[in-house]
Amino acid sequence: MEVQLTQDQLDGLNRRASTTGRGSGELVHEAVDNLLAYNRWFSEQVQVGLDQIRRGELVEDEEVHARISEQAVHIVRILHGAQDWARLKLRP
Repeated sequence: MEVQLTQDQLDGLNRRASTTGRGSGELVHEAVDNLLAYNRWFSEQVQVGLDQIRRGELVEDEEVHARISEQAVHIVRILHGAQDWARLKLRP
């Protein structure tokens, strides 16, 4: 198999190889392994979700919104620091 990389990809790969002391081929193999592992994990998670739907284990819209808001608040706290929390007037 032959893979054509862009010049930017080649440059980035060579920089990474240089800074890590590893061969570019080794890095490419690792990247492919990581991609395949992620794709397996993602497919498994999709199946988990489909199985939950079949069993009727659904989350209501309000709970989804609450979970998203909770995560957003957490991210804001991290990005702005706890001392800015009161100024933002978001619920914790």
